[in-house]
Amino acid sequence: MKSKIKNISGCSRTLNIEVSSTELIEKFEQVYKDIGRSANLPGFRRGKAPRDLLELHYSEKAKEEVIRRAIPQYYLKAVNEERLTPVAPPEIENVQFKDHAFYFSARVDVRPEVKLKSYKGLRLKKRKVKVEAEQVEQALERLRQSKAKDAKNVDRQEKALPELNDAFAQDLGFATVQELKDAIDKDLRAHTEMEIQREIKQQLLDQLLQRASLDTPESLIKAQMQESLKQLKMNRMLRGEKKEDIETKQKELEAEARKEAVQRIRLSFILEEVGQLEDIQADEKGLAQRIAEISQHTGRPEDEVRQYLDKQNLIPGLKAELREKKIIEFLLQEAKIEEEK
Repeated sequence: MKSKIKNISGCSRTLNIEVSSTELIEKFEQVYKDIGRSANLPGFRRGKAPRDLLELHYSEKAKEEVIRRAIPQYYLKAVNEERLTPVAPPEIENVQFKDHAFYFSARVDVRPEVKLKSYKGLRLKKRKVKVEAEQVEQALERLRQSKAKDAKNVDRQEKALPELNDAFAQDLGFATVQELKDAIDKDLRAHTEMEIQREIKQQLLDQLLQRASLDTPESLIKAQMQESLKQLKMNRMLRGEKKEDIETKQKELEAEARKEAVQRIRLSFILEEVGQLEDIQADEKGLAQRIAEISQHTGRPEDEVRQYLDKQNLIPGLKAELREKKIIEFLLQEAKIEEEK
């Protein structure tokens, strides 16, 4: 086998591969043996037809089968010889037999080189956890309205808003109104803290994107774009937009989906680069913990969950997810987070 590599642009490469007739002899032998086992030719019992007759009647079928078997084998061989790291399946082109040899081209996107400036000690801002008395009062009002609505649904008649007193609090499982207010304040603070953590994480990811230079494989963009486009349309439908109105904005949504896809893909390669530089890996302990969480959520035994994930080949994806989480946690620990005054 001979192969030549050509850089097209960015992450795209073309492998031009030639397989000699000598290398194909064994493949044709095996293919004709397989064809012969089921070939039904007049005057011969099944599986007993001579090779020359099989070639006469099944040459095209044999050639197609040799191509089907040869392309994956020699593509992978060329990839290994050229030390490429494909990030998506190849596009096979220009398949042909010529002068008893077999030729084809494989266009493939490879892992981009990530040039990343310093990623430790990133400066991030954190706003204070603050809950106003007005927010607590608004939450109490929503609870009163919800209670009145529930009573109306039961009795089929309009109900007045319940009084905000200890009896109302006790109906919700609290001894006093003050206990209820304290619980609401605590929940609002916890929710605000979660929002703040998301904001800090987003700042971190935004800075990583600004500090990195890399090409984005087009094949991955196309695949991710389809998923992003579906999600954007679904979000708009959930917000009440009509399907026909959404379809009129196809180009606008495609542009938004592409931008989102490019960011996601770039981030995945940037985080992968950090993970390699810092030797961060998903460990068995983290995997076991995640499986335990899935078990608790689904009500299925942990060993059954693991067997299912393994059978569906979902373990590698789960490990990649856990590894990415560990990388982000590492970057947040190394960051300089300043609380806003």
